Amino acid sequence: MGIKLNIACGQRLQPGWTGLDIAEKDKVAVPEEAAYVEWDVLSFPWPIASNSVSEAFCSHFVEHIPHTLVGQPQYKNGLVLFMEEVYRVLEPQGMIRIECPYYSSQRAHQDPTHCRSITENTFRYFDRRWLESMGMSHYEIRTDFEVVGTTLLLDEKYDLVSEEEKQRAIKHDLNAVLDIYVVLRKR
Repeated sequence: MGIKLNIACGQRLQPGWTGLDIAEKDKVAVPEEAAYVEWDVLSFPWPIASNSVSEAFCSHFVEHIPHTLVGQPQYKNGLVLFMEEVYRVLEPQGMIRIECPYYSSQRAHQDPTHCRSITENTFRYFDRRWLESMGMSHYEIRTDFEVVGTTLLLDEKYDLVSEEEKQRAIKHDLNAVLDIYVVLRKR
């Protein structure tokens, strides 16, 4: 079994996982049965072998990735570079779970360090088959992820309303959806 990689883990590293984060190692609580790699997550390549990660997790980081990264070509978007690196380290059929604020949530926009908004379709751009079906195979994105699942975390005030009302709120109400959870599998 490959590495379980927590990308931009901060202080949330769990036993059995390898954390990858810019924070100095002596300032991170590394639990027993965990490993930590001090590294700028936006500096590629990561010190992780290609095809060595079976499972990856990234929570509340992708919205912070600048559109342009220092030392990288101006035409190559930062999120694209990040996802290409995730693709490189994942083993075939490896999975990544990404959590971030949903585009219509105030939380997606209130933090001045957020650089982008995320929707249900954002990660479809990393699926080569989807790009081809949309006539966008000319996009220079070197990944082929299958979107396995997308979950929207709704504000608790929608817990007791009908499914019809939830769907209406998702489409029309600001702050109805707080976060989006996306699971991708490397083809």
